[in-house]
Amino acid sequence: MRRPLVHVALVLLLVVSAVPAILGPAPAPRATTVALVTPSPSRSASPTPAQTPAEPADPRPAPLSLDMAVGQMMAASFGGPNVTDGLRHLILDQKVGTVLIFGDNFTDAASLGRLTAQLQAIGRAAGLPAPLLVAVDEEGGRVMRVHDGVAPLPSQLELGARGPEGVRRAVADTAAGLHTLGIELDLAPVADLRTNPADGVIGDRSYGGEASFVGPLVGAAVS
Repeated sequence: MRRPLVHVALVLLLVVSAVPAILGPAPAPRATTVALVTPSPSRSASPTPAQTPAEPADPRPAPLSLDMAVGQMMAASFGGPNVTDGLRHLILDQKVGTVLIFGDNFTDAASLGRLTAQLQAIGRAAGLPAPLLVAVDEEGGRVMRVHDGVAPLPSQLELGARGPEGVRRAVADTAAGLHTLGIELDLAPVADLRTNPADGVIGDRSYGGEASFVGPLVGAAVS
């Protein structure tokens, strides 16, 4: 009985040992691959810095220095047809902004035009914040500084009889001539009331003695 059992055991051993050859080699174990995944950058737009709206430009002119501001409130005059050293100093160094012209400063329209052009050149050299203001008394009647190159004006007392529209037209014609000659300010009209006809200072330089009458004429002259 032992011999057959031994034979069976040997046969089983041969079968077990032959199984790998029959089935083929065992498959190699798969290598485990680990992929390193890096997060992709966000596609959202990067935040842009907030833009501060530009402040609107200040329309006001730059403040003047104290010397310039005081000088612009001053007016000066001079004698003779030539610009004096004193006047030149007042404009260039003291920044005086207004010059008064009188009859002895010129002889005719041409000389007045040359004088006002020279004064404006000095004002530009002084660096004034505005063109030099050249002024004259051209009221009409007995107070007329410029007789050449401008339309003549009667006295205000006589002119007032034409009414507001007549005053406006006459003054406008005279003002146009003054402007052509370089005069920028006419120190007129006189707005005083002629309350005393015997007053030699005002007299016919006034449009009249009643405020209700004089007021509209003064308004017409300056409009």
